[in-house]
Amino acid sequence: FFFNLFCSSPSFRLSLSFKMQNASGQYVDLYVPRKCSWTNRLIHSSDYAAVTVNIARVDADSGQRLPENDTFCLSGYIRSKGEGDAAINALAVRAGILPPL
Repeated sequence: FFFNLFCSSPSFRLSLSFKMQNASGQYVDLYVPRKCSWTNRLIHSSDYAAVTVNIARVDADSGQRLPENDTFCLSGYIRSKGEGDAAINALAVRAGILPPL
């Protein structure tokens, strides 16, 4: 009985607000959701079919990998419709990785 009264008090609920700190001591968000690069919709944390693809930049002369990446996120909705390949191709053309068709 006492525990129920104590847990329902406003001061106890205020003390349960969770904050996360990074290595330098700044407060940061606990969760930052991803957005689908093709549809601009938020990708929910329960979307287990969503993928994040990193495409590395390559030097045209030497053929070696550069430290820059292009990151694309695709939701499970796009992948389940079978449009993932077309979306990656269009995003790569838009980013200048692939030549336009």
